[in-house]
Amino acid sequence: MKTIAVLMHSLTVEYELNVLQGITDFFKDKDVKLIISQVKFPHSKVANYEYHYWTGVEYLFSNQIDGVIVLSGSFIISITEATLTQEFRNFQKHPIISVPLDLQLPNASYFKINNQSAYDKIITHLKKDHNCKKIAFLSGENIKSSESRNRFQCFLSAMKKNGLEFDENLFFSSGFTAATTFETLQKRYSKKKDIDFDAVIAANDIMANACSHFLQSLGVKVPEDVKVVGYDNTSHSILANPPITTIDQKIYEQGEKAAALIYKKIQGKKIPKVTTLNTTPILRESSGHQTKKEKNLMYEQYDKTANGKLHNFIGKIDGVYSLVDMTNSSHTLKQLFYSLPYMISGLNCSYMIVCLFDQPEYLHAEQDFKLPSSINLSMVIDNAEGKSQFEPGISFNPKETIIPDCILSDHKGNFILMPIFSANKNYGYLVCQLDTLDFATITLALRIITNSISQAFEYTERISENQKLSEENLQLHQDNSNLDRRAKTDELTRALNRRGFMEQGQQSIDMAIERNLTGLVFFADLDNLKKINDTYGHETGDLAIKSMTSILEKTLRANDIVARLGGDEFACIAVGMGYDHIDVIRNKINNYCKETMEKHHYAFTLSCSIGIVEFNQDHSNLKELLQIADERLYTEKRQKHSR
Repeated sequence: MKTIAVLMHSLTVEYELNVLQGITDFFKDKDVKLIISQVKFPHSKVANYEYHYWTGVEYLFSNQIDGVIVLSGSFIISITEATLTQEFRNFQKHPIISVPLDLQLPNASYFKINNQSAYDKIITHLKKDHNCKKIAFLSGENIKSSESRNRFQCFLSAMKKNGLEFDENLFFSSGFTAATTFETLQKRYSKKKDIDFDAVIAANDIMANACSHFLQSLGVKVPEDVKVVGYDNTSHSILANPPITTIDQKIYEQGEKAAALIYKKIQGKKIPKVTTLNTTPILRESSGHQTKKEKNLMYEQYDKTANGKLHNFIGKIDGVYSLVDMTNSSHTLKQLFYSLPYMISGLNCSYMIVCLFDQPEYLHAEQDFKLPSSINLSMVIDNAEGKSQFEPGISFNPKETIIPDCILSDHKGNFILMPIFSANKNYGYLVCQLDTLDFATITLALRIITNSISQAFEYTERISENQKLSEENLQLHQDNSNLDRRAKTDELTRALNRRGFMEQGQQSIDMAIERNLTGLVFFADLDNLKKINDTYGHETGDLAIKSMTSILEKTLRANDIVARLGGDEFACIAVGMGYDHIDVIRNKINNYCKETMEKHHYAFTLSCSIGIVEFNQDHSNLKELLQIADERLYTEKRQKHSR
């Protein structure tokens, strides 16, 4: 059985999913293991720690891989072609099919997209059928893409063939995205009368759709005032209003042909260095061509295609919600292992392996990932056979193989490889066999699972370390624990004291931030403690302090932190609570105070003032949060005194 890797920028982008569908359809009846990985781009800083995805490239350099398909065009939105070639240099020993760029590697073949005929027909249509003469071009030149340059050159040639002169002032340099398109056009045009062209051709459908929206926002009618043309023939053009005339570069066929070429290559057959594909113009309403009846048929046709169904994952949202609920707790790796079969059963994943390093590898955005020479097979989940195994005792070199030979050796089909990471720690990877083509939903679900695995790794390590310390010197550990507990506990209330609160509270906040959670920090002050002491004695004052501690503990949840910082000051931390809970908390405290006074017939009034602040990713230092909460507390006290 042959193993083929598919490298792509993202599993949630329509262009890439359409190419991937062509690839998977070709191999569905072949004796091939297809390992798919979204790798984003090297040293990515688009999102926190996104750069970890690129480690998937290092795994796929493995000697186990027989051939590689690279969706090279999808990476150029982020990096240059020269950088991409350099990053893939270790693939030189593998046969490579690049879609569609020339990676200039010895063993790489690629596609050449012939756009000239399609642009000739588009310009002829605009000139002869609609008398367009001032035609603008919206380029992706901001990212220095050879594809965008080629489309512009074909456009210029088509203009010349039709006897039209191109005005250089109508060349707009953008970046293949809606945001950059809006930004580019807004710099030039602010009113309808400013528009100085009667047609515009964009380098892709996303830009064309954005341009259409921009023009309409100025009161320009499309296509009556300005004709709009895109490129790609994706849903962005089909479902636009009005539907966008475009150039079909046969995205699905590119995937299908790439798969056929690599399949021939790994069987020892010769394939051409370059494969040429001709594009086709698709005329629709945005250039004044499509009728309303034809537009409706276009919608129906898109809905019937597999590409349309590929994005219809609404029915699986409940499954993703359930997955989030199942992972929203602390597990050891073994506990998580017993939960994983249920987690993936609703995702059409029949098989999963989890491979983990002995210790996490620390990685920063600026660093290149150095793949260790050893990794452990930690979990094997076989839902098809109903058999699973935890820590089979297999270690192997990931540079030589991605999946141990004794595992999945006879399994063909589609697999996703995803790195397991949290913050700057990389723990390994998982490989999941899919019985579905709903890659977008599966990618989201697997990201949730990899988060759970990384958390379980850390939780297991902490437990293991504690057990080791206990076994080495149990008595010393117990003595120290007792001393530590007493040192961190308030003698009067048995709640945490200031030292215990600052330590345990900061740990609680840090763990919440790692899980992308927020919460509230409370600073509370028992009202009129000095007056109670002076009037009724310190024993009554102590009773008031203990009563307020009980009220705060009863008001908050069992896993929230309540502490007496000293004197009449209290502090609390509630992970997962937001400002919308504040009124409920205040009402509960007031009601419990009244109930306590009535039940015990207190002669004094029991109440407290509270200052509250939210902790989050940007504000997580407990000392600073307490200072803010303290300031808000005194604001409340001043308001009480004024009343």
